[in-house]
Amino acid sequence: MKAFEGSRRPGAITDVLVVLGVLSLLAAALWHLHLDDYQLGFSYSDLLPRWAGTRLALHGIDPYNDSILAAIQTSYHVRAQPFLYPAHVILYLLPLAPLTLLSAQIVFLVVVTPLFAWSLGLTMKTLGLPVSRRVRIWVVLLACVSWPAMWALRLQQFTLVVAALVFIAWSLIARGRQVLPGILLALATIKPQLILPLLLWLLVWAILRRQGRLIVAFVVTLAILLETTEKLVPGWIPHWYLAVSNYSDARHTAPPLVAIFGHRIGLVMTAMLAIAAGLALLRLLRSRAGSREFTLAMSLALAVTLCLVSAAPTMIYNDVMLFPALLILALEKPQDRFAGALRFLALLLLCWDFAAVPIAATAELLGGPSNFWNGFPFIDTVLPVLVTLALSIEVLRRPASAFIPATPPSAAAPQP
Repeated sequence: MKAFEGSRRPGAITDVLVVLGVLSLLAAALWHLHLDDYQLGFSYSDLLPRWAGTRLALHGIDPYNDSILAAIQTSYHVRAQPFLYPAHVILYLLPLAPLTLLSAQIVFLVVVTPLFAWSLGLTMKTLGLPVSRRVRIWVVLLACVSWPAMWALRLQQFTLVVAALVFIAWSLIARGRQVLPGILLALATIKPQLILPLLLWLLVWAILRRQGRLIVAFVVTLAILLETTEKLVPGWIPHWYLAVSNYSDARHTAPPLVAIFGHRIGLVMTAMLAIAAGLALLRLLRSRAGSREFTLAMSLALAVTLCLVSAAPTMIYNDVMLFPALLILALEKPQDRFAGALRFLALLLLCWDFAAVPIAATAELLGGPSNFWNGFPFIDTVLPVLVTLALSIEVLRRPASAFIPATPPSAAAPQP
């Protein structure tokens, strides 16, 4: 009995340390967010313009109208974004439209937080990584208190919804399902810029693997969403495109490498990175659903997307889409040395991301708020680039024969 108790003691100590670490990260993030509220305003959230736009659309008012933004800012005394999202996000917010803003925010957090956490747990199972159930719980907790996730929850950012839908759809595809994943992926198009490369790769993959029901379910669901939305907001597509273009021009947002190296050099480097990732994804088109190659492809498609879209520091919430890729890099050692070096740098930056919030919170407690410490946790622009490079090189430096799909167990020759 004593030997048995002694064997459990290290695990119990580790559990206590992990819990203390999670609570410390949570406390630091909440303190930092508390100070951010004084600058942003307590009513500020990305849910506000979508919730207000939904209420207006139900009364026949175009939510993309410029005057709506001024009305929101005047009513709530807070800076706000234009509506910006594709109009079918209105269908998701219909249950929240009769509620007050505060009630809508609470409902959003109560629904989205466990949904996102559950999708992370499903993703860990889908990746097939050799970890115990206890470790999965630890990782999910750490992911939920990471700064990108906490910042997304503070803003009530729909990136969390998109990530959850994609992760759940991915898990279902890995189990051989087609119809429900297609529906979920269509629902995830409320932020199309975050999933476009993934959808394009999945489309080609589904054609090659004869997954017709996946494509049909996606197309039919998307058509229903667009048709229903058109009745609520007639002619919304050109209005949405104009709103997004004007907002991007006003903010001068750019992809990570463009933001770091300038327009010309940054564009060339972004194009080269996209080509490398594209070639790697092409090599993975023959993979079976649920295989390691399939998980590499899905993770890489999500990672390279963040290298192509705008990367303003406050958009760090999009890094939750890197969760599968970071898990692969953390728990699987690449076979290629160069990929291994990039993996080391990516994981080093990940550790820095976790440390940045407690450092900022401690400095704010000791010296008071400042613009420097306020922006300290948002220094994370290069992480998607390192992750994309590491995964792309890992795929491209391996022989093509390594990606030939293995014969499924049901089709294998019977054992003597």
